[in-house]
Amino acid sequence: MNKNELRKLLALGETETLEFKQSPNKSFYETTSAFSNARGGIILLGVDKKGNITGVDPSSEFLENLTNRIVNKMSIYPQVETIDIYQKRVLSVKIARSGFPVSYEGRYYERVGNTTREMSPEKLQALVLRGKPWDSITDDFSWEEIDPASVDHFVHLAVEKNRLTNVSLNEVPQVILEKLELIADGKLKKRCHSSFW
Repeated sequence: MNKNELRKLLALGETETLEFKQSPNKSFYETTSAFSNARGGIILLGVDKKGNITGVDPSSEFLENLTNRIVNKMSIYPQVETIDIYQKRVLSVKIARSGFPVSYEGRYYERVGNTTREMSPEKLQALVLRGKPWDSITDDFSWEEIDPASVDHFVHLAVEKNRLTNVSLNEVPQVILEKLELIADGKLKKRCHSSFW
């Protein structure tokens, strides 16, 4: 990012994907979590809420400590750039959308307009399931809901067609479903439920 690009961002003011922070305080890390859990975004570090440049410590040690803290605390790797302007240093911390939920100090955050809020349990659950195929998700289905005759019929057909080689016709349904990876964490997956209910 060059000085002109920085000036344009400062003129925009804070948005859903742009935030100003004077220092890497708790709020900085919460916003980092929120950007990771949403569309991504940029935090301009060394800038006050009004868009005035206050600057940060220009030492390489400050930059290294900041980067290490983000990586170690949140397991993400933002793109950090330095911009020296008006004898002060601003850091552009560009955060990409994460493929997994990102927390800070055990809490998950989201963006609501140009604010950062703690995520509700319902939104966190939706975030956890984001990107998972429907048929890999487990649910609270009981074994009683599975029709053993359907499993047996399926196995017989698959064995006859040489589609299953690691399943024996004598095995109980639970073992067969485990071998077919239709169980995760002791729970039936949705595709198992829809196939054998």
